[in-house]
Amino acid sequence: AEGKPKEKELGFVYFEAASGTLHGFHVGSEHRGHGLMKLMLLYYVLFCREFELPALDTARNKKPMFAKLYHDMGYEPLCVDFPFLFFSGQKSSQATDGQAAHVTNLPNACHWVLPLPPPDPTWASASKRKEGTKWEGNTLWNISRQSARSQGFEILDTSRGLAAEGLSECDGLKLYAKTAWWLPDSEALSRRESFLEKVSR
Repeated sequence: AEGKPKEKELGFVYFEAASGTLHGFHVGSEHRGHGLMKLMLLYYVLFCREFELPALDTARNKKPMFAKLYHDMGYEPLCVDFPFLFFSGQKSSQATDGQAAHVTNLPNACHWVLPLPPPDPTWASASKRKEGTKWEGNTLWNISRQSARSQGFEILDTSRGLAAEGLSECDGLKLYAKTAWWLPDSEALSRRESFLEKVSR
């Protein structure tokens, strides 16, 4: 109608129409950092319920921000060959005698990622692997720094990089790249329900 404000597209959710398998999200750069992915996730699950789609898994993902979101939702990784530590814009201090540990916001806070070696260095030559977990190509989790910055995080090369940012490994959350995620049992489903309940408030 004339004079009616035009609706703006804030982002998109990508998933398979037949199963609800989640492929990811896209939020415009000008709208990032406002928690929109969590709201989009809520609408995604409600949509899948309306049309009786299982919505119990994701496609293979290598984006750290998605991995963090899937973890928070209660999903578990199918493949653990590409671990990394994820750091938010905070660091924790160690507790001392008579004083409790506390969290400090870092200046110019963003997110950092520290790739870790695979838990089993012989994984590439394993004769049997879970279906859907094998990743052909480079055995290292690699992503360009330009691509990382466009997603809102920086890559740390070594543990020395942590010290330069005022971080330590205990500040990081261990996540996994190049893997699909899923909800394997009722406990995992319950964690997602708790997450969605918090988002809907």
